[in-house]
Amino acid sequence: DEQIQQLGLKPHECELFRRYHYRRCFAVPTWADGLGQHTFRTTMLPLSHAEARAIYNRHNPHQSQFQQSKEEDDHAFQTLKAKLTAALKNFPNGAFVKLDTRSPKDVPYDILGPESNPILKIMVDEELKKIPTDARHPHQELIAFGTAALKFLKVTTPEKVIELLCQSDRISQDLGKDLDIPQHLFGTSLVLREWDDRVSCYPGFEFRGFAHKKKLNAVTQYINCCFFPEVVEKKAEIQAKILDFHEQVKSLFPHESYVIDFIIMGNEIKIIELNPFYTETPTDSLDYLLPRWKNYIISTRPGAVPQPPQQPATGANTPEWLCTML
Repeated sequence: DEQIQQLGLKPHECELFRRYHYRRCFAVPTWADGLGQHTFRTTMLPLSHAEARAIYNRHNPHQSQFQQSKEEDDHAFQTLKAKLTAALKNFPNGAFVKLDTRSPKDVPYDILGPESNPILKIMVDEELKKIPTDARHPHQELIAFGTAALKFLKVTTPEKVIELLCQSDRISQDLGKDLDIPQHLFGTSLVLREWDDRVSCYPGFEFRGFAHKKKLNAVTQYINCCFFPEVVEKKAEIQAKILDFHEQVKSLFPHESYVIDFIIMGNEIKIIELNPFYTETPTDSLDYLLPRWKNYIISTRPGAVPQPPQQPATGANTPEWLCTML
């Protein structure tokens, strides 16, 4: 506590700073450069305190404790737009945007819907059309939606980046925690990661691993509410690939214990990110979107009558549906 207070914090702020420091220890800048070709090309853009407040305030226009004038918000967005315009030139195929902690991936899943966003509706419908009519199944439909939602997150303009950041509950939550820290200690960054079109082609091959003292102890499907027959069929092969890959790269990690996300794309494995062990690192992915999207997906089936949204069936997460590798 004495060391923390020497940074200018009051005694009651020590625990808040510990949590902040723990998150920062796993932020993208701590590991992305060291992983080189084993992860996606990454650019970090330091976010000013004013830019962070502007994003937070636009998401929380009536309840922000970080209020600044409209002129200050407008100027912050202009500055941010200029930085993004320059940075996006390095990603001709587009990028994935996030804070150095979490991404705005809740926007297509939880915030928007195809009824309210025509672009997302078109993308969802296009993916659903790829499923043969006589072979439509809830798992395929959910995978189709997940693929469309992922593609929706591709950014090529600063306007799309700012829109996603300002719409996201996840971004607002993380910025709110970071802005609670005294301004002289604020160190949040925006992260742009090179968009790889192959990622959307391998929805069943993203995995979350759990390592302690650099030993990989368990791996689960990231999208654990869907059944992927090819993953079950190749379980032993996937296990061997992940274990071998982890042995090759674990010396590059700055941490002894971590949660790690992989994606296998054919013969190549990429690290998506590292996370800490704490309550905000879930072991599931798409479970929470099921109630919201069930009605829309059902309504697209030939001759279907839309039904009110319902809670997901627990059978989707019974043990035989989970692919725990280790």
